[in-house]
Amino acid sequence: MSDNLLMLLEMIEEVLEEQALVAEGTQLGTVFEDVLVDVAKNGSLNAAHPNGGKIPPGLKKKSYNGKHKNNTLLQLSIKSLEQMGWSLEEIKHGVDSDARKPDLKEKGIDGSPKTDVLIKSPGNPKAWKISLKLPGDIQLGGAGAETSIEIFKKTLQAFGEQIEAIEEGVERKAREKLQQVLQTQLDRLTGLLEKSGGRFYPQKNYVENLTAKLTAKIQTKPEEMARRGITNADEAKQFAIEREQIFKDQGYNDWDAWNEEVKSDAQEALRQFLGNKEFMPFIIDEYLTGRRQFGEGDKAIAIANAYLSPNGWVTLETLEDTKKLLTANSGAFAQAIVKDVRGRGRDYLSKQVSVKIEFKEKVYDKIHQQLAQAAVIQGDCNAEPDPATMQEEVGNCQIPETIAQELAADVKFKIDLDGKEPDQLEET
Repeated sequence: MSDNLLMLLEMIEEVLEEQALVAEGTQLGTVFEDVLVDVAKNGSLNAAHPNGGKIPPGLKKKSYNGKHKNNTLLQLSIKSLEQMGWSLEEIKHGVDSDARKPDLKEKGIDGSPKTDVLIKSPGNPKAWKISLKLPGDIQLGGAGAETSIEIFKKTLQAFGEQIEAIEEGVERKAREKLQQVLQTQLDRLTGLLEKSGGRFYPQKNYVENLTAKLTAKIQTKPEEMARRGITNADEAKQFAIEREQIFKDQGYNDWDAWNEEVKSDAQEALRQFLGNKEFMPFIIDEYLTGRRQFGEGDKAIAIANAYLSPNGWVTLETLEDTKKLLTANSGAFAQAIVKDVRGRGRDYLSKQVSVKIEFKEKVYDKIHQQLAQAAVIQGDCNAEPDPATMQEEVGNCQIPETIAQELAADVKFKIDLDGKEPDQLEET
């Protein structure tokens, strides 16, 4: 291995370390898993998590707002178990003495396992393999370009395998033609993303910003910086210059140039590829469950068959379950999914191209509210309905999907596809 490449690998490792929010085991989502398992096993009255079910300092997220704002993780755990069907009285004393987090490392599982916790539901003898989410937006997929392309390829292959089971000649022919179109779109998307896959792009004023960061750390972490040979501002600047040169030696391009030359084309290619209603459930099913990524055998423990949050409980045992999720409430869930190609930020140091597919809770709530209001106006129900969960319909207030799409478009244009979202969506 060349000295230059070795330096690059060490540099990438340092960047990742610098950007870690907190030490492993204390990230907010991980702590939520621990608290939920604790409550499920021991009961809300006897839960003994070291954080007492409270959010650790510095770990509140921007999307952690709305109706669950200021709730502790203990309260969120109770709400989540209620969504599964457990009563408050049952939750007080524990609902599953065998509740646990899966030991995925022993199975040799890499990638992003979907199963976070194993907990039973009322009347169910086997534990569900649950993907657990905090309130707020749900990141369905946020992998780098190379990993995303691999997932897309496997999912399109699974779509093609289903064609073999179709006996109707006309439908089979239509599906085969659709697969050809999807393959062409995927080839275009792949071509746009492959050149940037795995590469880091320094942003403007890279040297100045990194110098400032390192200089500040000399004051707060002098021993750590001394081990890097940085004890003053001049050494910090030289370190930043050398690091930027490594990027350039590896042929990495400027991030602004990628934005101007590739980004819009890649976003449009992604939108086209994921825009088909027949194919979309396959992609979302894969991101929610990991069925195709982890397959069968020992690694199947990583495949989720249920989704849980304080907002909802959805079983995902089959592709049909995912289709129901996407079509419930006039397709409100599907309409609240934003697809984007963007730079995954490494602070002000550099960016790496990633494909992000995200469920926007604010968009979903707004669509859901407007669907109900539109139905009331149409006279399809006697009174304004209570808010529904992800899988519930809005009583008799269901309205045509075309209206849902119009409402969704009205809301979604306020989401900046460059990754910047206003704190509050404007009223429409």
